[in-house]
Amino acid sequence: SASKELENDKEIVLKAVENNGAALQYASEELKNDEEVALKAIENNWEDGYVLRYMVSEELKSNKEFMEKVIAIIEKQQKEIKKPISIENRASEEPEHTTGKNR
Repeated sequence: SASKELENDKEIVLKAVENNGAALQYASEELKNDEEVALKAIENNWEDGYVLRYMVSEELKSNKEFMEKVIAIIEKQQKEIKKPISIENRASEEPEHTTGKNR
């Protein structure tokens, strides 16, 4: 079927996980076990660990070299976060609250 062909197409799956790491869930078991595909998915969805925890094959997760690459990706991504979220930064993002005077 067409969907089977797509889930086994490494080029298409790589493009999908570049946009959203969680797209790995739609890949074939073979591609979930492909180091390049799995690392790209983790790189693009590393914050909550969901892709690594639930979508990457157990075989890859038990591979020490693979997990060292995962750690390197996470460390790199964390360093690229320019500044931590503070109350001051969040205040500018939140809608203004009414003071009650206008009620």
